[in-house]
Amino acid sequence: MQTTHQLLLLGVTEMEFMYKAWPIVATVLSTAAGCIALFIGYLNYQRKSGLRLRGNYTLTTSRECPDQFISQITLENLKDRAITIFGIYLKLGYNTYLLIDEFTELPLVLRPFETFQRDYDPIDFYSTGSRRVQINQLLRDDRVRKRLMISTSDGKYAVRRYIRAWDPVHTFFRNHMTAIIRPIRSIYKGAAYGSNAIFLVELKLPDGADQNVPIYPDDYRVRRFRNVQLTQESLQSKVALETFLNAQRNAGKLDAQSIRVHDLNELRNERFSEEFRGAPVQIPRIGAFKYYVLGSLLTRVNNSKTRRANKKLARQNQKRAIEHS
Repeated sequence: MQTTHQLLLLGVTEMEFMYKAWPIVATVLSTAAGCIALFIGYLNYQRKSGLRLRGNYTLTTSRECPDQFISQITLENLKDRAITIFGIYLKLGYNTYLLIDEFTELPLVLRPFETFQRDYDPIDFYSTGSRRVQINQLLRDDRVRKRLMISTSDGKYAVRRYIRAWDPVHTFFRNHMTAIIRPIRSIYKGAAYGSNAIFLVELKLPDGADQNVPIYPDDYRVRRFRNVQLTQESLQSKVALETFLNAQRNAGKLDAQSIRVHDLNELRNERFSEEFRGAPVQIPRIGAFKYYVLGSLLTRVNNSKTRRANKKLARQNQKRAIEHS
């Protein structure tokens, strides 16, 4: 009522005020809608035009070769358009290009928002033309700028954004109390059956297909095969199980061309006996104080010991080199 009274004092009715103000409101709304449409159009243009890649590479030192080498490359297409790639290089400094991969016969096509990842084996050596070269010093030097360069159908492209993939290994190097646990599986033809499996029966079916049946210690209580019931005696050894199954096949109860039994405990012992020795170690619960405070102190002490040992080894190697020269 007060607003209407004020308008009347100015000689303007409420309807006349709305009528006169509406063109201004409509102009503001249309301008805002136009700006929003222009912004959306700009985003669509940015999403589909030009190139935008981010990537990462892994530089590895291995006992297989004396040179550092690129062991893995990852590229991610951030555009809503396909990108044709002919080669991937690592630029070292201003003038050196290390070839990582090339696709001359069949170019690599990265579809919209697709990720490409490939692993690479150790090398024998590096070369330029017909000469062997060494680039370990360049690869290890943090002062040398390193950048992924991509040869595309649109020309040369420098990867400006790197994929920041987190790895707990970096956390371990900052705090040696960090434990990184990895599951270990015994894989046969792409499948794992767990540590309780004692045998793996490999069947060749009449139609030529393969079927793998894991056998567990209490499988004499369940029916693992349609017309065959295992016995406790048949699970005593690989030979006993193979003999039992072949007898069932000869009796017409097991429809298979051939039967092969694998002793999984024996395979595990062959694979893990050298690498994983001794009894399992129980991982204890560690509190925040012990991890962040004592773990940090322990890491500094260990790093200091490692640096002293490396310096001592370097002096010994230098002394031997002088003596031999």
